[in-house]
Amino acid sequence: MQKFNGASLADSISDALSIIALYLIGVSILWLFTMEKIDKAIEADMKAKKENQA
Repeated sequence: MQKFNGASLADSISDALSIIALYLIGVSILWLFTMEKIDKAIEADMKAKKENQA
């Protein structure tokens, strides 16, 4: 295999893909928490609107 920065190309690609995978897992977890907060805010807003209409 070809060498790139002292490591083989396969090792470099494997390392890069691992870093990307960890980043995407972290973003997915943050996305879930953010969506949960947005859902709660929407529900609270709808409840407040119903109370104001009654």
